[in-house]
Amino acid sequence: MNQPLQKPKIALCISGQTRDINEGYGIQKLLEVISIFEDDWDVDLYGHTWSDHEDPSPMLLNRLTSYTSEDQSVIWDAITSPNNIVSNFDTQHWDQWFQTKQEWWDDPEYRAILDGTSDTSYIDFAKERIYGAVGQCWSAHRSFNLVKDNITSNKYQAVVRLRWDMNINWSQGRPQTEARIEIFKQQLYDWIHYKNDFADQDKEHYSNCLVANHMIVRDFNAPFFNDFCFVFRANDSDVIKHIVFSDVMQAFKNIFEKTQGGLPSAHTLWAHYLISQKLRITPILPDLFNSYGTAYKSNKKWRM
Repeated sequence: MNQPLQKPKIALCISGQTRDINEGYGIQKLLEVISIFEDDWDVDLYGHTWSDHEDPSPMLLNRLTSYTSEDQSVIWDAITSPNNIVSNFDTQHWDQWFQTKQEWWDDPEYRAILDGTSDTSYIDFAKERIYGAVGQCWSAHRSFNLVKDNITSNKYQAVVRLRWDMNINWSQGRPQTEARIEIFKQQLYDWIHYKNDFADQDKEHYSNCLVANHMIVRDFNAPFFNDFCFVFRANDSDVIKHIVFSDVMQAFKNIFEKTQGGLPSAHTLWAHYLISQKLRITPILPDLFNSYGTAYKSNKKWRM
């Protein structure tokens, strides 16, 4: 009797805020996303979130190969440590993680914080702005780090970034969306295996990061990439060095070296993160995913 062919393995790294994943159909929506990958791949799940958000229910939590929840204070502790590699970088300093904006001076809430008449201290205000700005990339990078103990033994062919609060965008109707899902799976398979449209690429200089085709390019800033799904080629030396095994502070040191200034806004930061980690990016995957959550983000008020 012939044994069934074993599916190749990939690692799915889920990160960010879990938000209301345990309410309504949050877990089912994420599992529906995961099922897209499970059709063709043997999937290992890894997860990172922040401790001010709840753990996913056992329905999902028990499926994770590795999972960690951290207090966001680790961000502040790391960047204010006198020995961190960013503060020792000659042209960068910790205060460039947080830069004020001129229009804040006209905001009564900000004025109250400055005047000491607010219940919020200035240092707590600064911390929250920093956490909101860098937390997404920080959490994702920490989830990639969870893969390092298994990347060789499990022979992953890809490491994929996903979000806890994502779902398939069915707004174009089921027939068209299902067709786009099949295109997504085929492109992913072909890209990883250098087939069809990707067959003639120079493997040594070939892209090692696949992103959605929802990309916005501006002359004055790095391009915007939809952050719901990134795919990294797991056997690429730059991915292994700068994504899987790199310390998160090293990742931000790389960003500062590229930007030569303060951190950009939270979503633009993703482009700087990808580019600074020595990734060669192909924006070709159908833009399938969006967020089901409606949680208010306080940093939007402050344009960060």
